[in-house]
Amino acid sequence: MRASGDLLFPLLLVVGLYIILHGHLTPGGGFQGGVILAAAFFLPVLARPSQRISHAGLMALEAFAGAAFIIIGLLAMRHGGQFLQPLLDKGQLGALLSGGTLPLLYIAVGVKVGAELAGLLVRLGDAEADS
Repeated sequence: MRASGDLLFPLLLVVGLYIILHGHLTPGGGFQGGVILAAAFFLPVLARPSQRISHAGLMALEAFAGAAFIIIGLLAMRHGGQFLQPLLDKGQLGALLSGGTLPLLYIAVGVKVGAELAGLLVRLGDAEADS
């Protein structure tokens, strides 16, 4: 389990980040990539039950990501638009930087979902260890 956890951790990180960053171009996005990131960070906990992830750190990361999402929406309103209206140039169709602020929103959602699910899984693992 430890060897496969060490092997799969970087692979799951790369796949999760890829899905988040390319969510505006392909199926996927913040939620799907966030779930994969949560699995990546929970896998080492399964492989090494004595290893713990800081729940306070996950909560801070989740709060930061949620605040980033709100701030992006408020910046659009400050510039005379509607909440979450795209701010940045849309670029060339099909290019990685072609979604305006949508990739930034996907990153915020992916980090928030990943931190929240990882926190839930860590709490679940702690409850199992206590009983």
